[in-house]
Amino acid sequence: MQLGEIIKNYRKQNDLSLREFANRCDLSHAYIAKLEDGIDHRSGKKVEPTLDTVKRISDAINIPMERLLSMIGYINKETNLDSPHVPQEYEEKHKITKRDLDQYEDFVEHAGTFFMNDEVAGVLMSTLGDKLRSLREDKNLKQIELAEKFKKHNFNITSAAISQYESNKRVPDTEMLAMYADLFNVSLDWLCGRTNVKNPDIKETITNRPYTDPKLDDLLKKVPDLTEEEKESLADHMEFAMKIIEKERERRKKF
Repeated sequence: MQLGEIIKNYRKQNDLSLREFANRCDLSHAYIAKLEDGIDHRSGKKVEPTLDTVKRISDAINIPMERLLSMIGYINKETNLDSPHVPQEYEEKHKITKRDLDQYEDFVEHAGTFFMNDEVAGVLMSTLGDKLRSLREDKNLKQIELAEKFKKHNFNITSAAISQYESNKRVPDTEMLAMYADLFNVSLDWLCGRTNVKNPDIKETITNRPYTDPKLDDLLKKVPDLTEEEKESLADHMEFAMKIIEKERERRKKF
């Protein structure tokens, strides 16, 4: 079954217009129309939704993400994600198994609670919107222009959602925060209010820490040769990876 067919059936059953359904997913109604058609009529190419898009749609239609991915032929429950139907950009970057997907989905679902404990929640809510607006304005970007930049990174977000983030009416999820950090070259800790250092000296904090594991030593020896932008990107990816590892440790303690 095609994703577009599932969306169209759901809209008819619930008497929803394209725009109403798009608002539920925080996607543009034009993009939903393309998904339903299954093709971009301007380019003539098949529309391949990203994992983030599938996640938003699964939440909107109240179908577990794994089940929806299976329904549209993106995964085989008995094997892994190496289905010929998996979007190439996702398959090449991740090559993850069904178990990995379960863990990732659980992490994203509970990330708000995981990151926002009582100590930092107030700070995050009161300052995050101002920080996001400041980052955008410093680059002389309009909200609609920023939305286009996100779309180029396969994040289908509307200017209306960005406006809600900046006015603290809505908190972006962990994936979106990570994309903000990467796009504007700032740290997640700074965005979340855990540090006042917007752009830490990545070279010093990473290379001066002693490690005994040869694998890490070999990796970190390459850091001084990176550009400042590459160091910032590396640090943010390492931080995000550590959060996933910590979350998995918590899961294991429960069993």
